[in-house]
Amino acid sequence: MKVLKLSTQLHKWIALVVGLQVLFWVGGGLVMTAIPIETVRGEHRAVDLKPSPLELGALPALSEIARRAGVAPVQAELHTTPRGAAWTLKPASGEPVVVSAATGRPFGPMSAADASAFAKGAYKGEARVSGAVLLATAPEETGRTGPLWRVDFADREKTAFYLSPATGEVVTRRSGVWRIFDFFWRLHVMDWNDGEDFNHPLIIITTAWPPHILRQEDVAANGAEMFATTHGGFERLAPIYRNALIDTRHSCVPMDWYLQPHSFAERNDLFLEHAVALMAESTTSALEQAG
Repeated sequence: MKVLKLSTQLHKWIALVVGLQVLFWVGGGLVMTAIPIETVRGEHRAVDLKPSPLELGALPALSEIARRAGVAPVQAELHTTPRGAAWTLKPASGEPVVVSAATGRPFGPMSAADASAFAKGAYKGEARVSGAVLLATAPEETGRTGPLWRVDFADREKTAFYLSPATGEVVTRRSGVWRIFDFFWRLHVMDWNDGEDFNHPLIIITTAWPPHILRQEDVAANGAEMFATTHGGFERLAPIYRNALIDTRHSCVPMDWYLQPHSFAERNDLFLEHAVALMAESTTSALEQAG
């Protein structure tokens, strides 16, 4: 009786944990589908800046720039920045060095007023700058290392622009919307640390793939054909395809199958056939890995 009671309680707890994760998957999928990916990335808050032409005749030669910077570059890139033209010199080993294309020296320190002005120039909207601070270490949410300027805006999304302290360029944008999306993404992929690893062991050991691989662009193209005559047309559904962050899909049937009419009974029979087969395959694989 004790064994039966213990197994019953264990079954309930396992069911609870699995049920919660299923809710996380569903909830995360809904959130990621509902919020346009352009909004998550803050693209609607970014001005489309047109770089000004470089006055190459007025700039020292690259060899002179490298000599002044004390770098023997194996790769060099010249580009415009809010603080003027800059060379990024990449040595054979070590970190790239960014210097002014006019002097060959690093740009001087950037003030909070400079950072605010550069960020405001790259920001689309009427919100004012609510704060600017130089961070000695880049926050985890930026995915970067080293110091960064953070400039906050008083808009409804709580937008923050992160700027390079060397050139004043906006290197990434974050907001409250991005943080909500990131929270649900981590729940969805079962990586509660940094959300970078979506190959969780509990998923990997029980994975079995349907045989047909469908590219997202092909799915979207066929979706446009399938839903062309429905109310609102495909445009009403198009954001779902753009926001899903999916490159490929695995299917038990080829793409052409979806373009033909099928009864509920036929669909249900296919589901039972393939679901059981995939379950058996994944279970067998897990047992083999366990030895």
